[in-house]
Amino acid sequence: MTYSSIRRVSVPTAYRVSGDALASWARPSLIAISRQLYRDSVIYRGIVDRIAEAIGCGWTLQAREPDADALEDAMRGWASACGAAGESLDDVARVLAREWILTGEAIAAWTTLGVQVVESEMIDEVERDAGGGVTAVTVAGYARGEKRVIDAAALAWLIDADQPSARRGIPLLQAAFPVIQHVQDVLDSEARAWRLQSKIVATVLSSDAGAPLGDVDSEDIEVLEDDISMVWQARPGDSLSIVDRAIPGRSFPDGLRMYLRVIGQGIGLPLEVVLLDWTQSNFSQSRAALAAANAWFGRRRARFARVLQRIASWGIPARWDAVAPALPWADPQAEAETAAARLDRGLSAYSDEIRRLGSDPEETRSHVARDIERAIEAAREIEARTGVSVPWERFAGLAPGKTELAARAMSRVAEETT
Repeated sequence: MTYSSIRRVSVPTAYRVSGDALASWARPSLIAISRQLYRDSVIYRGIVDRIAEAIGCGWTLQAREPDADALEDAMRGWASACGAAGESLDDVARVLAREWILTGEAIAAWTTLGVQVVESEMIDEVERDAGGGVTAVTVAGYARGEKRVIDAAALAWLIDADQPSARRGIPLLQAAFPVIQHVQDVLDSEARAWRLQSKIVATVLSSDAGAPLGDVDSEDIEVLEDDISMVWQARPGDSLSIVDRAIPGRSFPDGLRMYLRVIGQGIGLPLEVVLLDWTQSNFSQSRAALAAANAWFGRRRARFARVLQRIASWGIPARWDAVAPALPWADPQAEAETAAARLDRGLSAYSDEIRRLGSDPEETRSHVARDIERAIEAAREIEARTGVSVPWERFAGLAPGKTELAARAMSRVAEETT
């Protein structure tokens, strides 16, 4: 008695090995493949860039201190050019997110020049304490013999490991590398076939392939070609067949979608997000696909936020919250109505809903209050000039309810009668 999978699947040699030992052998090759695919494969590059944009772009930092406004003003100035080469924090975060997907590790170091993204391959040695915590790393340079030691306090490190005993990351999409390579080969082959076939217009079918092309005229011309036409001298029994340029084939789009769906399945990324193509999905399917993608992105963002908070504390020492921008939805109006329902039922706080949109609750309240004050002043000025009462909500982008308008009208009538 045994498991059927052992009988039917090729079984590797069983041995005990830690994730670190396995990674030390496999990581360099996996990362090299990942970077090569990013350079050469339009599929892989598109997936990686899409994930990096969703995870690494558009973050805002909110201080959790009494003097939050002053700290946030200072943070905006520092973040505009905090990178070692003068990059903005947004640019650094985008590169970090891309490295996380490409290599399984997002590593940032605090240097005298600013925040520097460290490529995973450059980590030469990792020093750890008795509990396994990182105390320092040795970073190799591109020049021979160039090395520097970075203390753990000046590091922000995020890894993706597929084994509990692994302490280094591996590329997120490594399980899909063979499929991506094969699909890219198919795309290249189809493109070459299309290019070759674009040069062929027609074929000549003959019962006697060895005979000369038609009756040669006095000038020995069998095919006469000019700028806009070609004259062909046919033989008895010859026929002309126009080439059907059906490339790609009819089944090619369906096959490509299937394989791209398999590639995205490994990370929970729906086909629609991989292709940015919603033509094959109705509204319900699109919403379900975005819900699955946004849930996956949300988990990744929660981990990435801790890295950004640590980086922010290097520049402006304080407690920081990294707030991500809102992820896209198929129906923003339905999402707004859902948020309003959560607020009405007491299932969510106003600050939480504002944070879901990627905004600062305190700034939003301040702006709304200022808009309401200006709207009330504008309504009073109009009433003072014309004697007509105008709902102030119109000037604040709000829609006064019918009940509120009726109550105001009745109040005016009561005032006039008295």
